[in-house]
Amino acid sequence: MKVFISVTTLLLMGAGADDVCGDGKLACDTEEGLKSRSMLSRAHKVSNKQASEEEGSGQQHTTQQMVVKQHGAHKITTFKNGYVRADGAIQWLMCLPEGCDSGTTHALVTKCLPSDMTVDFEGKPDDNGLCCVGIAGSETSIRKELDNCKHILPPTAIVEQDQVIKEPEPPDDNLEESLLEGPVEQKMWGLDRIDDREGLDGDYSPPFTGEGVHIFIADTGVRTTHKDFGGRAFPGLEASNYPNPMKECDLSDTDCANDPTSGHGTHCAGTAAGNKFGVAKNAKIHALKVLYPGGGSTTMFVEALDFAKRKTKLR
Repeated sequence: MKVFISVTTLLLMGAGADDVCGDGKLACDTEEGLKSRSMLSRAHKVSNKQASEEEGSGQQHTTQQMVVKQHGAHKITTFKNGYVRADGAIQWLMCLPEGCDSGTTHALVTKCLPSDMTVDFEGKPDDNGLCCVGIAGSETSIRKELDNCKHILPPTAIVEQDQVIKEPEPPDDNLEESLLEGPVEQKMWGLDRIDDREGLDGDYSPPFTGEGVHIFIADTGVRTTHKDFGGRAFPGLEASNYPNPMKECDLSDTDCANDPTSGHGTHCAGTAAGNKFGVAKNAKIHALKVLYPGGGSTTMFVEALDFAKRKTKLR
């Protein structure tokens, strides 16, 4: 049995912070640290115009996209134009790259949590989930959180402000008819090329059909009732979207994790496993709604990854 998580091609927007690192005892990270610390920047190339200047006794390092500040043994990363909730609170993602247990994540959102912060997400490592939590509050509050939990947080703990994630804008001149409305033989869209080692033969007959494979689509949701899926698509998760908390879907609730307005997630699911133009026509699809009309955030995607890892009974 195989599991795949499909994350659509996304536009990552920078996140909100001043391009100033000096703040009392706070100091910026090194250039190497700036390149390696960000959880998303490892996969997303940003425009990094590096600036360095002396300020007091420490050296300041900033980029056009992010600022890394030292607080005790830990680093706090903020981004230009980053994700801020509708109530004005900054959303933060905290992860431990090394293994931890659910007791650690629970402490981060209970005993260590300052009274002015709220919880968006709590990972469940003991259930095969991620060692991450999502919390919201000011930068001052996240420092208090680190102080309160410094006895259980290793120096390698990653503390980042959420980045804004949006689906790509469709081209204005896209007047082509829907793929599902055109004849199959004229709309192969690369299928003919991927079922053989080389060449084209005008046919798509792969050696495997995706039977036993589960694909989790993290996107704008999926219209699971679409006839192109033939009953193989199921609602899975609606990520937290303030003020609405994260919701795990009942498999019979086709309104949950639906894709009523965008269609982007449904399109991606059809590319992966649709009956007409899908690659794996017998795979099962699980809808993870992480993009809303206003966009999404890093924490929303981490919630989806945690869900896919934990829900072994779905596959």
